[in-house]
Amino acid sequence: MVLNNKKGIGELTMKKHELALNKSKKEVNIRIWGMIGPDDAKSFVEDFTALVSTIQTSEYTLSFDANELKVSIQAMLPMLESCFKMYKDLGFKKVIIKIENNVTLRMQIKRIAKTTGLDIEMV
Repeated sequence: MVLNNKKGIGELTMKKHELALNKSKKEVNIRIWGMIGPDDAKSFVEDFTALVSTIQTSEYTLSFDANELKVSIQAMLPMLESCFKMYKDLGFKKVIIKIENNVTLRMQIKRIAKTTGLDIEMV
């Protein structure tokens, strides 16, 4: 669990993601969990954008651990598609998404990847 103090006003929110940059392996590692809502997505995009602005994305693998992610509700699908388009536009060397036991989530992710033209490897 990661706590974030928003704007220094003492309001604490729990993020539903962790991002890590492994420069020696040239990987951007992301762990994401729970049911993602609009505020969660906005926070993720801000953190993700700040992190990848420091690297040459075409040399890096983008690796997601989404084992604890819940299936997205219909209203969040446009935001998820926007994220997939962003990953494609950034031109990562490879995009890997790890989802082990959630068949419905795997199908949702595959469908969005196909719709956006993002080439992913699911493990």
